[in-house]
Amino acid sequence: VAKIKGDLSMFIYLAMIDAPEEKLKFEIIYERYKGLMFYTANSVLGDTRDSEDIVHDAFLKIIEIIDEIDDPKSPQTRYLIVTITENKSIALYRKRRAKTDIPLDEEYKGVTHGYSMDEIAMILSMSKEKVKKIIQRARKKLEKQLSEEA
Repeated sequence: VAKIKGDLSMFIYLAMIDAPEEKLKFEIIYERYKGLMFYTANSVLGDTRDSEDIVHDAFLKIIEIIDEIDDPKSPQTRYLIVTITENKSIALYRKRRAKTDIPLDEEYKGVTHGYSMDEIAMILSMSKEKVKKIIQRARKKLEKQLSEEA
């Protein structure tokens, strides 16, 4: 069911893109980064449904700027995609936080299934140490942004 849903989503996204070379770029981005995007959103939000919505919004933004992406497999593209996803996640987090004050703990609230460091490293084809460092940096960045807002 998840595979069919994913294929349908990609079909819908591709229908929004005109140029064949841009469709190919988007397909590569979709397949290569969808897991990372979900993980990034879920790290900030701790909610599966909200994270899925953020990934969808991020893909729509990527479609808007697809012609500006040269190499979908480059580190720059990866960074761009993570940044888009993080920014959209933080914006939603702030919007929700404005309605109710949610404490920021080391543990993520509302996560029914998370990934271990080893699983994340395997999914992202990274070392466990690099994944740990990225998570530490993301937490630090989020805490800084939230403290500046308060």
